[in-house]
Amino acid sequence: MNYSKTAGFRIPIPVWPFKGKSFKNEINFSLTYDSSENGTYQRKFNEDKFNEKQKNSSWKLRPSATYRFNTRVQGSMFYEMGATKNKISGEYSWTEFGITVNIAIRD
Repeated sequence: MNYSKTAGFRIPIPVWPFKGKSFKNEINFSLTYDSSENGTYQRKFNEDKFNEKQKNSSWKLRPSATYRFNTRVQGSMFYEMGATKNKISGEYSWTEFGITVNIAIRD
């Protein structure tokens, strides 16, 4: 799921280098969800029944936002949480958070 908004604004400072300067800024929000499940089954030659050997399941949720102040400055942040479950090794869950800032010093 994504949402994007683009707008512009003027800096009301009548001093050079900002005099009459207009900026176009943009913000993007996104929400991602992933889920998976799989298993391995085995049947012996002389049996009718399948036996479960391996079973894996996982899910992940990640909301994120990107803000572009102008063509030279932008930043983003995200939060991610998820879990995996395995028949052999058990359950593991995690959370992550990150921030990125990009400033271009050349055109």
